[in-house]
Amino acid sequence: MATALITPPEEASLSSVETVADLVRRLGDIPLYRIRTQPPIGTATENDVVRHKCCELIDGVIVEKGMGWEESILEIEIAALIRNYLQQSCIAVVAGADGYARMRPGRVRVPDVGVYLLNRFPTNKAPRVAICDVAPDWAIEVLSRSNTKKEMELKRADLFEAGTRLIWIADPRKRKVEAWTAVDEMDLLTPQDTANLDEILPGFTVSIGDWFGQLDRVMESGDS
Repeated sequence: MATALITPPEEASLSSVETVADLVRRLGDIPLYRIRTQPPIGTATENDVVRHKCCELIDGVIVEKGMGWEESILEIEIAALIRNYLQQSCIAVVAGADGYARMRPGRVRVPDVGVYLLNRFPTNKAPRVAICDVAPDWAIEVLSRSNTKKEMELKRADLFEAGTRLIWIADPRKRKVEAWTAVDEMDLLTPQDTANLDEILPGFTVSIGDWFGQLDRVMESGDS
């Protein structure tokens, strides 16, 4: 495993946005087609993000999540591994890409997979709400071709600020996982590694090679 130290990103804010170029930059240099213009930019609410589905709310702007077959397969695969573990040890709940989490007022993020320890909820059970007030303990993001480095920096900053302890950024094309424990601390996991998740899910491990290998078992070979 390799370790990297990354400078925390600048805080995103739409208070000074005057041009489309500035808006795109503040959202992490994402493609324009992922920025919804209805409701009008700067006016979107939490009700809007729930209605649109597969989107996030960033300071009054609805932003579509990057989606794809490879990403979906990996998300379901690791969620299934986690769910199998939780069948024997019901200490957490695992949510998918419609598991909204409120970072702060006006900021709603949606990890591709989120693991939430039940002891962080007042009743030790997840609430029946559209948007959860608790950030995931472990957030997993599987990169799509439309995700950008800056976008993921901004998302990591939001998650850590809200209380997330571990963030995985998985790249299905490069077959690597960045395991972030803070905005400036990251271990690089490769297919030769087995990740130990003891600090969140005692006794739970993930073979990175087996996880990525699911793509080879079910998908045609293609461009990287």
